[in-house]
Amino acid sequence: MLHKIIAILSRKMIIALVCLLLVGGFAASAFAYTQTNSADAAATTCFGQKFDMGSHTVSSSHAIILPERHSQAFTTSSHCRDINVRITQFTHLVHMRVCFHQPGNPISACSASKTIWRANQWYVLATNVRDGVKYTIDVTTYGNVKFSGFIAD
Repeated sequence: MLHKIIAILSRKMIIALVCLLLVGGFAASAFAYTQTNSADAAATTCFGQKFDMGSHTVSSSHAIILPERHSQAFTTSSHCRDINVRITQFTHLVHMRVCFHQPGNPISACSASKTIWRANQWYVLATNVRDGVKYTIDVTTYGNVKFSGFIAD
């Protein structure tokens, strides 16, 4: 009789442990899913508001500044914490850097130059940038380049 009681308790304990593991595993996966979705949502919100930088040509050993109308500058939005570029078409690699502008000072600081060498990949040119900051993008190359793409800031 004691043997049957131990067997029944053992089965109930095994079933309880399996249930506990299943519920715990489900809760852990739900937590991971929520964290992944919130990171994906932030990226989607940032890249979802991208804007077209237009089509441009850079001559060998020369630079252009985006936007090409020198009297204007881009302004960071609340959608991204970084300034990102994605070149969709280009004939040769380009180097890009962000230069920040303050009222009364044409250029206050520039980021390090980033080499853009792969199409349709997002590149981060500047990180942890506040909302409402004015900036331009300097583009240089060592060959004649035509390029187009997007900016998400």
